[in-house]
Amino acid sequence: MGRRSASAARHHQPVERLGGFGEALLLDQRATGEKARRELGCKPSRPSAPAEIANGGYDPS
Repeated sequence: MGRRSASAARHHQPVERLGGFGEALLLDQRATGEKARRELGCKPSRPSAPAEIANGGYDPS
């Protein structure tokens, strides 16, 4: 069997370990809350999940 490139190996590992969930993690997708704001009038009052993570909001220690 031939050697895989480092990039191919990095992409294969999550799929090998996690199956379909690993494939989903590798997709290049972006999500916004624009539709919820527009159609439902949603007005978030707390920091975004990435902002909370960056500020240690999910630190288990």
